[in-house]
Amino acid sequence: MSKCSKLIGIVASIVLVAGMAFADVTSDIATAKVLYVNKDYAEAQAAFEKVIKDYPTATVNILANAQSFVGYSLRSQGKHVEAQVAFEKVIKDYPTASVGILANAQRCAGYSLRSQGKHAEATEAYVKAVILYVRVPNVVSKTLIDTFSLINPALMTTADYATALQSIIKATPATEANAEFLGRIKSEIEKMK
Repeated sequence: MSKCSKLIGIVASIVLVAGMAFADVTSDIATAKVLYVNKDYAEAQAAFEKVIKDYPTATVNILANAQSFVGYSLRSQGKHVEAQVAFEKVIKDYPTASVGILANAQRCAGYSLRSQGKHAEATEAYVKAVILYVRVPNVVSKTLIDTFSLINPALMTTADYATALQSIIKATPATEANAEFLGRIKSEIEKMK
């Protein structure tokens, strides 16, 4: 057998094993999502945690998504402190995940904080989520406005709120899709004058 034939055989084996591993992680995620959809949240949580443990070399988006579902499962069980930790783990452990996954995790961390009665911290989380969301290509203005509406200016000093609004404006691309959202932010600034 020539060196070339051996090399082709090795490469084919690697591709086959990688394909099988991808099929396994995809199958395990599908199983975990069925548990979640069927509202078997404790089992779904365990299944998503197993995906993270069993497939540490999966893509960052697969792992970040699985970690997000750990958070959703915990939140659905009423475990808001643990859910907050799970969502913050998405941001901390998978910083290169898609900005949409990160923005959603930040928003969900805010929901978890709010559910714990930590309204000021939730407000800060929502500001961070808005700033992340504006970087998501094709994010609908409604998502931005809905997330922005969660920010409670009464829980911030006027200066902090003004700074948050300016940060959001600075981070938001001035596109036609963002026009309604930017108008809402500028209106808030005008109210402060």
